Amino acid sequence: MNVSLTWLKERLDFGSRSLEEVCDLLTFAGIEIEGLQEIGVKSDQIVVAEIKEAVQHPDADRLKVTQVDAGEGSLRQIVCGATNYQIGDKVPCCLPGADLGGFVIGETKMRGVASKGMLAAGSEIGLQDEVDGLLILKTDAAPGTLVKTLFESDTLIEVEITPNRPDLLSHSGLARELAALLETEMSPVKKNHPTELKEDASAVTAGSDTCPFYSLLSITGVKVAPSTAWLCKKLESIGLRPINNVVDITNYVLHEIGQPLHAFRVGLRDLGAEPPRAKNLKPSMKKPTISKISIVSSLTNLAHPSPSLESWVGLTVE
Repeated sequence: MNVSLTWLKERLDFGSRSLEEVCDLLTFAGIEIEGLQEIGVKSDQIVVAEIKEAVQHPDADRLKVTQVDAGEGSLRQIVCGATNYQIGDKVPCCLPGADLGGFVIGETKMRGVASKGMLAAGSEIGLQDEVDGLLILKTDAAPGTLVKTLFESDTLIEVEITPNRPDLLSHSGLARELAALLETEMSPVKKNHPTELKEDASAVTAGSDTCPFYSLLSITGVKVAPSTAWLCKKLESIGLRPINNVVDITNYVLHEIGQPLHAFRVGLRDLGAEPPRAKNLKPSMKKPTISKISIVSSLTNLAHPSPSLESWVGLTVE
């Protein structure tokens, strides 16, 4: 399970304990830490650069020779293979000496043309890739500004949760465990907008021994749209790709408090015509997912969610 250190610290204070000490506490409590990954731009040699010119490389069809303003008082020439930029765009520029996780950028020649640095994609400097190509910076920052000042840094903690501790499969669950180990208090999840629930005449029929209880909540007035920035940032911090506000909020709830959720579109079936019915999938039945792939049920007695596929494995609602 991926855990964001920044997200975790919203729930409790480590006090004087370092991250290494906290990881040792978890390990001694039987919760294995499989790895730590630094997220964010680390190098001071990665700056904002504005693309001023891009001409065809004289000896390579897929390369362009760019002139960029990196805040140095004169333009810097960099050979680039990306195609998703326009003149005037601001992008990350890795100056000679920039360390990209063991690979140090230097001045070189590409097919006989001098290149004094590298224009970078998000994944090359410790960020998420939004598109295939350069990271286009939506910022008013002046050329030469350190890119690290534009993005928050974080640490991704990879935790191995054993089958007997499903209570730890969320940030709240891990924060609760750490609060006990650190002998401190855990902050509750903030609820900024209380919701009033109304009675719904529809009832869910759970026609399966493996699923004795199933509940649905009908929400009206929802418009499917891109998620807000805070929600996208939460999901991206643990390596998930935002899809839309409805799907993303179910994933957020899962990773915040450990409650699996799935959203159904009312338009795909008339919920008022007959009560929804939860039942086992038939063996080898295919179910489409948001990721445009199909999963095949191999067990009829499996009733748990598969968050990464955004679908239910072994259980369907009709």
